[in-house]
Amino acid sequence: MKIFHTSPKKISRIEKTELFDDVLFFSDSLYYMNTESRFVYSLEIEESELLDVSSVFYDDNSDKIDDIIADLAEYADVDFETAQDLLDETQSIVDYTNDCEDLWYIQKLQAQIAKKMGYKGAIAEDEQGTVYIISCSDKFSDLKLESEE
Repeated sequence: MKIFHTSPKKISRIEKTELFDDVLFFSDSLYYMNTESRFVYSLEIEESELLDVSSVFYDDNSDKIDDIIADLAEYADVDFETAQDLLDETQSIVDYTNDCEDLWYIQKLQAQIAKKMGYKGAIAEDEQGTVYIISCSDKFSDLKLESEE
């Protein structure tokens, strides 16, 4: 399947940041987060290569992510079970805070979980609908510039 990422600047390399790590967000249709988004990128990926976060704890490899759950529990000041619920979207972080950076932090962790469990990325839901959260450090060469507007 082909998924899309829009950016206000041309992507010449994937930079790790504290907030997003090396994560880019994709959609299965074009979207523009703001009027600054001029560059449209695509990535070809098989849905079977993505972890649906709603089923993360049904995966045989879910025992590998206790450290990430504990990290979120500390970050969000919640217990371990609530952190699990936030990661698999049983609960929403917006029930605890209105800070969008907290949502991005959880999405970054969802991408880390997917990678740790052997997937290329994660499928989750956000205010835009279905979002594909992909750790892109090793996928830069797979990004295709579709258009420059």
